[in-house]
Amino acid sequence: MLMFVMKEKRMDARLSLNRLSKMTGLNEKFLFELENNYIESVSYVELELIARVLNVKVRELYYTMGDYEVLRRKLYISIDEKGINSVEVRKISILIDELFNNMNR
Repeated sequence: MLMFVMKEKRMDARLSLNRLSKMTGLNEKFLFELENNYIESVSYVELELIARVLNVKVRELYYTMGDYEVLRRKLYISIDEKGINSVEVRKISILIDELFNNMNR
């Protein structure tokens, strides 16, 4: 199971869902549902379209349970470097929670 994190990438690219839809040819509702993890399956071709427009690698659009340990280590490093109350620590913590919750649905 995948947990999509493309919204952050889309926001970094300063694109609205409507604009991403027009640039990829994918339905806006589909993109919204994908961003919010309401869709459990997506084709690699669709991910390639999105990644190309966002100028990222396909693998940057999602996490898997295998990424849990990587995120956990990143969290501990961020706590040491930036402090427990930093924005970066909060973002990573939220990602870990979402990943864990999505994988246990």
